[in-house]
Amino acid sequence: MITLFIWLGVIGGILIALSVAGCKIYSGKINNERESNSILQRNEIKDNINESKNDLSEQIDKNDTKIISKLDDVGHKVNKIYESDESNIEYISFPDNGNFGENILDKKLSKIKSGTYSMIAILPKNKIIKVKISGDNWSFPMGQPIGGWDYSNLDNNDISRIFTTIKYGRSDFKLYLKKGKTEIKLFIGNNKK
Repeated sequence: MITLFIWLGVIGGILIALSVAGCKIYSGKINNERESNSILQRNEIKDNINESKNDLSEQIDKNDTKIISKLDDVGHKVNKIYESDESNIEYISFPDNGNFGENILDKKLSKIKSGTYSMIAILPKNKIIKVKISGDNWSFPMGQPIGGWDYSNLDNNDISRIFTTIKYGRSDFKLYLKKGKTEIKLFIGNNKK
């Protein structure tokens, strides 16, 4: 009986030793699997980060191109505004024609007939002109937009008005002339007469 107990004790010890060894082996396998999974996860994370970096880099390149294109568009628009806002005008000029007809301020205009005319000047910044029109055979529509000109009250002594530019750039004004004598005097600068 003692022998049986000894044998049972030995077998029990062996079984305990085997189960402990089995647990260690099994837990080692679990730890190895965990480490492998952890390494795989880290590699996947690294791959995802690298893919994200590449995608982000491509998106940045595409956006850089779009941004540069938009900046070019803005630059072109600024140039167009600069060219069209008349702030780059350097000299006073009197075009042949305005919105309403031939320009009465154009030196090349030699024959004036009854009809509708423009009084047009193109001015740089900080320049003004004045025009004195006298005689009883001219008029202008009172309801027209100012068009860049201001005018004085009628001087009844010589039936005249003085027109003064009030802005730089294109100033155009509609006038009617009839047969007869009309005197048109042009003053460049601030001289009143």
